[in-house]
Amino acid sequence: MITSNTPEWVYHDNTYVILIESIPDKKVLGGARVQLVDRKVTLPLIDAVGKADQKIYDLVFNPKFKTAELCGLWNSKSMAMNGVGSLYLGWTGITIARMLGVEKLHALCAPATVRYCLRLGFTIQKSVGDEGKFKYPKENMIATVMTVEDLVNLPSSEEEIRNTIISLSSSPIQTIEYNTRIGKVLIDYNLDF
Repeated sequence: MITSNTPEWVYHDNTYVILIESIPDKKVLGGARVQLVDRKVTLPLIDAVGKADQKIYDLVFNPKFKTAELCGLWNSKSMAMNGVGSLYLGWTGITIARMLGVEKLHALCAPATVRYCLRLGFTIQKSVGDEGKFKYPKENMIATVMTVEDLVNLPSSEEEIRNTIISLSSSPIQTIEYNTRIGKVLIDYNLDF
């Protein structure tokens, strides 16, 4: 079995945490993190599947590109049921990576999030594992390695998502109203760091 989860990242300078909380009660509804590649803290992707396929190291530790991982994504049931979930956290993570000058952003995705990642502009890394797939976190489960290859132009992202990421990158503090499956949701972004 392949597993990963270490707390080294908590106090690490190259870790950027995304937190979604409700207003006005400040209830935490979800989160994720952007973990920049360096030699101090191992990416969860490496911990999870590095032993299963050594090619993952070449993918992540490419000296030609500044790379990172979008990882630790979670959301509460109430957030997902309100129509605000993985997709919103995903484009927020891509925005942060883009603002940090990251050129390639990796993720290890559960089957339920692969479709969202494709919409965000991630592509499946077929050069690793079994066409990008690994048995993770257990032998009877599958996770897929995915990468946003071009964070500047985002050619694989859906147009509306690309426009949102570009807007947030240029104006990291703003309020946007979204029409979700249950109605309108107002999100106050504060991505200034």
